[in-house]
Amino acid sequence: MRPTFGYNIMMFTVITLLLGCNTETAIKDQQPDPVLVEYPVVYIERNLTAVDQTPAQFQSLNPAYFNPGAQLLIKRNAFADSPATNLTAALFAEDQLIDIRDLSVSDDGQQLLMAIRAPEIDGVDDDEQPKWNIWRYTVASQTLERIITSDITAEQGNDLMPAFLPDGRIIFASTRQRLSRAILLDEGKPQYTALDESRTNETFNIHIMDPDGSAIKQLTFNLSHDFYPLVLQSGKILYSRWDRMGGGHGINLYRMNPDGTENELVFGWHSHQLPLDGQTESIDFIKPQQLASGEILMLLASQDDTRIQKRPVLINIDDYIDAQQATANSGA
Repeated sequence: MRPTFGYNIMMFTVITLLLGCNTETAIKDQQPDPVLVEYPVVYIERNLTAVDQTPAQFQSLNPAYFNPGAQLLIKRNAFADSPATNLTAALFAEDQLIDIRDLSVSDDGQQLLMAIRAPEIDGVDDDEQPKWNIWRYTVASQTLERIITSDITAEQGNDLMPAFLPDGRIIFASTRQRLSRAILLDEGKPQYTALDESRTNETFNIHIMDPDGSAIKQLTFNLSHDFYPLVLQSGKILYSRWDRMGGGHGINLYRMNPDGTENELVFGWHSHQLPLDGQTESIDFIKPQQLASGEILMLLASQDDTRIQKRPVLINIDDYIDAQQATANSGA
């Protein structure tokens, strides 16, 4: 039996998250509904052509690409006509455009993580532009704050794709390569930010840090990207890794412990050519999410920018290591 590649009605173009337990009964036109209970809804609203009518780009191999024109909104409930509050309106000047991505909610629903990129600075080189930083919104206090308070530390690398670990620490993908730089320093070599194997973009690896932004530690070491970490119900970390082997390359799924040990390939090495819509597509596996049922919901990202983009599918990683290859002990 082949693994289930099922379509899912979840929308990935507009990211929505439900926040909060013990929140108020839903209110529409200021009147409480005595039966229906709703929760606040937080989402990213984006102008896809905010700058010179240039379309926004979401590149799998360049996750730090800056698409200005996003804002973070919250509604008290899910009614279409419920008023929305802009949580990021006061962060920068009104005419300065920012970018927001990677919303993630805590298990208790009381905190929200996201990555925010500050506006472009006119007249400076690319390496002097603002970095992506991780921010936290707290429901009880209605406050939005940057996790790493020090400007110097925050600007040491691009930080994206945050998620809460069960112990409250934060796991994320970053180009700061903290331990890699320390090893170079110990060896008497110059510290530098490594580029991916195509020599195009700075390499992302998985890091963790304490809730206050301290004790940053690098967990993975890949010549190209390790990114999109997901905290599984088992407590392990599932993430996407860009593997390059000679002229071939592909983004596969890996799994490890929260301390970086027992790192192993899980799915996808021989599954990058898949028949979709009557033709073979070259695809990668990015942004895993786990459903309440335990199933893994993935985005299939095309390696061809002109073809299919980010199709949601379900993947059976318990019984299969590739699209048509069962694991030895699964019996599938």
